[in-house]
Amino acid sequence: ALSTIFLDTPEKDVLGKLSSFKLTKKLKFNKIEFNLLLETLKMMKNQITSIDLVTSSGNLDIGTLSQLCPDLRTLEIYYSKNVSSKCPVRLSNLTRIVIYSTELSGDAANDILENS
Repeated sequence: ALSTIFLDTPEKDVLGKLSSFKLTKKLKFNKIEFNLLLETLKMMKNQITSIDLVTSSGNLDIGTLSQLCPDLRTLEIYYSKNVSSKCPVRLSNLTRIVIYSTELSGDAANDILENS
């Protein structure tokens, strides 16, 4: 069973096939667009517990991410842009978070700290 998947610059059609890996718990992406990440997580039905993102682009709503991954334990985001929170953040299972050299809105930072 494949428990971790790492993809560098994944294409949309490849991301669409990840939902067939039912036992995968950890995703690692380099150069993914945040909207494609969220689309992928919708298809994976709450199974992901760890996400690592490097050099990601677009806009990431941490609140939406927390809804799609309610069991998320680890979130690491490096060298990325536009991380915010437009809807409530609920990361009650989070045990590790690293946000490094990433544009993080003040609201998102507060929401993460208050709701994790």
